[in-house]
Amino acid sequence: MAIGKTTGGAASGENVYWSSSPAETRDIAAKLAATCSSSTVLALRGDLGAGKTEFIKGLAEAMGCQGPITSPTFAIAHEYTGGQLPVFHFDFYRMEDEDEFETCGFEECLGTGVVAAEWADKFAHRLPPGTIWIEMSAANPSTGDARHRIAIGGL
Repeated sequence: MAIGKTTGGAASGENVYWSSSPAETRDIAAKLAATCSSSTVLALRGDLGAGKTEFIKGLAEAMGCQGPITSPTFAIAHEYTGGQLPVFHFDFYRMEDEDEFETCGFEECLGTGVVAAEWADKFAHRLPPGTIWIEMSAANPSTGDARHRIAIGGL
């Protein structure tokens, strides 16, 4: 199935994509990777299972990063190298307060590679201007829709 893109019903400035598989989610992220620079900050939000880690995996793979790309839920941060730019992958899910944010290394990574943060809404006030927000929604079996919605704003 082809990746679907719509703009109807999207908030101003959002591009909305529909994914039917992890591979399609990675393909959507790969398209975004082509526009990234060392100052790109991506803020991902969405429920568990919405595909946030899969999206970052597609982004890092498209940028040529080497090694396994996995969720940093317990480590808080992973760095993927070997590609056009390093990708710094943060997961704020388990972080509880400002002190944890201060010591996670997020701000030190800004401007040195692509920074992508899952559960970014927990510290939205700490993200720099120009952050690209990615809102992800899991499939809705109650309506029979098996696709995931990926809305990318700020492009």
